[in-house]
Formats: sequence, structure tokens, C-alpha cells
Amino acid sequence: MIRAWAGAALLIALLGAGAHAEGERRVALLIRGVPAQPMAAEVLARIRGELRAARFEVVVTTPGPDVPRQVVETEARRPGVAAAMGIFFDAAEPEVWVADARSGRTTVEPLMDPAGGEQRPGVLAAKAVDLLRAVLADVPFGERPPPPAPAPAAISVSAPAAIPPPASRDWILLAGVGWLRAGDVQTLAPALSLTWLGRHVGARLMVTGFGTSTERSRAAGNARVGQEVALAELLGCWRPRGSVRACLALGAGGELLTVQGTGTAGYQGSDQTLWSGLGTAGGSLIWTPRRWLAVGADARAVAALPSTAVRVAGDAVVRAGGAGVALTAGVGASL
Repeated sequence: MIRAWAGAALLIALLGAGAHAEGERRVALLIRGVPAQPMAAEVLARIRGELRAARFEVVVTTPGPDVPRQVVETEARRPGVAAAMGIFFDAAEPEVWVADARSGRTTVEPLMDPAGGEQRPGVLAAKAVDLLRAVLADVPFGERPPPPAPAPAAISVSAPAAIPPPASRDWILLAGVGWLRAGDVQTLAPALSLTWLGRHVGARLMVTGFGTSTERSRAAGNARVGQEVALAELLGCWRPRGSVRACLALGAGGELLTVQGTGTAGYQGSDQTLWSGLGTAGGSLIWTPRRWLAVGADARAVAALPSTAVRVAGDAVVRAGGAGVALTAGVGASL
């Protein structure tokens, strides 16, 4: 845990150096879920006192329920804020997140020291403050102010009026594979989707095609039928866990059928392209385990109308369209 507090103090000091270069001295300190033990409160109070002694303007807030990365990045983008540091005791594993608005980088450290070690409150606080002073002494901030008065032994994180962060918005780009069956025709093809996610609503564009096809043969010849789909959807989303979003989706689009007919001796084949309207309803899961990584999976019930009967020598060999199902999965980036 000592190493985690030391890393947090080092990040604050380095981010403060970048803020001074741009004439901004404001650091947003976000604290959520402080336990009742005095150890955490004492360390937080001393770090806050050292930042103020180094002539930083410290703004302490209690963040909302969003995931830590979004909380600190949102706060770092506020006008006049050079950097944001979030200390989250209520995560599955307590974490420290730091976002630098100038460089656009976000850093996370475990709050507890995996190597163990001394955990008495006074020792943890003293070592964290000593390291912070040593780092600040090596950064050219100008003349150091006189040593501050002893910091209070406790800090109340509920006193400042917290400003609720704005709704988080993400763009998710996924590339993968999709399987579509409508009527008697099924296709396995590459799929690409672009999703916009707000706090509770979203929208998505998805295309799939240039994959396998369904083939039927008769004595007079054979027919091969493929499907390509373009779809727009509206999403309603919630968070069952911090980095996982579940969404319900309603969509509409179009299905392009490509029919390639080949005739045997005495028969003539023909090629056609046919359009059907497409309506969908389904659900999605989107997981963002890292800042730039996203994984998604979707399942939809589809209705392609009108349906089309493909014939060979007058006999219907396959019906394309009607009721069906579509499954897609992909990996990509959270933009």
C-alpha cells in the first residue's frame, strides 16, 4: 500500500509541473467511498495539505456513480483544471486513477500494496508526504513556501458541494463476424459496427456481407443466394457492472439478396439482385476492459419483407426472407 500512495503522490507532483507550465494550478481531487478507518483519512489529509502548500488550488469533490476512468477524464476536461486524481475505495479492488488533460493520458494504480508491508496510519502518511516533498523539491516550481502548519488528522469528504459530472459518451468501433438466417437462406460474413453510447441511450450502424451463401441444385441447374445487410438501431442501455453495458435494441434497414443462377445443358441461368426491408429487435453486451479496448456481442430477431422464392426451371428451391435471426460478435476500440 505504501508503494501505491507513493505512486499517487508522484503522479500528482508530475501533473502539477505540467499545470504550472501552462499557468493553471488547479488539481481536482475526487474521493469516493472512504472507509471509517483513520488511516485513509490521514493520508488523504496530508496529501491535500502538501498540494496546497505547493501553491496548487485543490478542488475536492465526491464523484457520481460512473466508472473511475470516465469520472477522472470528465473532471480533467473541465475548464481551468490541469489534472484530476480519483481515489476510489468502493471499487472491487480500491484504485487510484489520474487523468492529465494536457497530454490526454490516464493512469491507474492499485490502492493496496500487493507486496504488503507496514500499514499503520502514521507510517503510511509520513512516507507518502516525505516522497511527495522529495519529488516537489526536484521540480522547478520556483521558491518553495515555508513549511505548512500540521495537517488535520481527518478529512470530511462530504463537506464540499459535489458537481455531478456530465453524462458520459463513448464511441465504440467493432469488427467481427455475423451470422444471418432469414427464411431458408443463411450467411456467415464479416461485420462492422459503429456505436454511440450515452448514459442510458445510444445508436448504432451495422453492416455485414461478402460472406458465404446458400446453394440449391436441381437437374436443370443450381442457384446460389447470398445476403448483405445494412442496419440502423436505437439502444437503451444500463450498466450491470462498471465496465459492462447491456443494451436493448430496435432497428430497421435493408437486405440485399444476390442470386446467381447456373443452368445445365439446355437451360439458361441468370443473375439477380433483390431488395427487402429489414426490421430487428434484440439485445447487446459491450465490455470495455481497457481504455482503448472493446468487445461486443449481439443477438437479434429479424423480419425481412417481402420474402422471395428462388426458382430453378419453375420449381421453388429456396425462399429468402421472412422471419429469422442474426448473431454478431466483434472486437475493436473505445474511441
